[in-house]
Amino acid sequence: MNILLVKITADWFAGREMATAMAVMLTAWPVGLGLAAATLGGLATATSWRTSLVAAAAMAALGLVVMATVFREAPVRAAPGARAALAAREVGLAISSGVAWGAFNASLVAVIAFGPAMLVARGVSLGQAGFEVSLAIWVTILSVPLGGVLSDRVGRPDVFIVAGTVAAGALLFALPTIPGAALGLLLVGVAIGAPPGPLTSLLPRALAPERLATGLGVSYTAYYLVMAVVQPLAGWLRDVTGDPATPVRFAAAAMATTIASVVIFRVIERRAAAASPATRP
Repeated sequence: MNILLVKITADWFAGREMATAMAVMLTAWPVGLGLAAATLGGLATATSWRTSLVAAAAMAALGLVVMATVFREAPVRAAPGARAALAAREVGLAISSGVAWGAFNASLVAVIAFGPAMLVARGVSLGQAGFEVSLAIWVTILSVPLGGVLSDRVGRPDVFIVAGTVAAGALLFALPTIPGAALGLLLVGVAIGAPPGPLTSLLPRALAPERLATGLGVSYTAYYLVMAVVQPLAGWLRDVTGDPATPVRFAAAAMATTIASVVIFRVIERRAAAASPATRP
C-alpha cells in the first residue's frame, strides 16, 4: 500500500505540485490514527473489542469501495517497452531516500512510543501523558499539508527538509527539560510538518516513470530496515541508561541521519547529471 499510494500520487502529479499532493496523501495517516484513538476505545467499552475491530475493518472496506468507484489511472507516462531495471545510481537514490524517510519516521515513532513514559516520570498522569504526546500528531493534520504547499510555492524542497528536521530535532532534544512539555510537543508537530512532502517527492522527481515502482520497492525496503533498527535500539538505550528521557534524545539525534541521507541523495543525483552528457550516444 505504501509503495502503490506514493506511485499513484506521483503519476498524477508529475511536473505539478507533487510535494503538496504527497503531503495531503500522508495526512491520511494522522487523521486515521486520531479518529481511531478517539472512537474505537469508546466503542469497545460500550459494546465489545470485537465490534471495534469490525469497525476498523469496515473503514478499510469503505476505502476499497471508494477507490473502485471513483479512482482513475493517470495517463500513461512510460514509453512502451522502456527499461524497468534500476541502474546503480538509481539504486543509490532509492536507498538514500528510503533511509532519509525511515530515519525521520522512526524518530517520531520513538517519541510516540517512549514519550509518555518520560512524562509519567516527571509526575504527569498516564492519561495526560498520552494526550500531550498525541498533540504532536494532531497538529500534523494541518502542518504537513501546509509544509507541502509552501515547499511547492517556494521551490526549495531541501530548505524545508533541513529546516524542519533541525527544528524538530532541537525541540526533541530539549523536550525532557522544557517545563511545559505540551507546548514543546505542539511545536514539534509544527516543525515536522515541513519535511514529509518534499521528502516523499525526492525519488518520484528523480526516477523515470517506468522505473519508479521498482525504485520505491528498494526505497521502502531501506525505510523498514531503518524502522526495525531504531525502535529496539531506543528501547535498549532506555534499559541501559535507566533514564526515560534517553529514547527521546536518541530520536532527536537520529534525525541527523535524515539530513545526511538527503545530502547523499543530492550528491548522487548531481554526479549522474554531470556524467550523463558524456554517456549519451
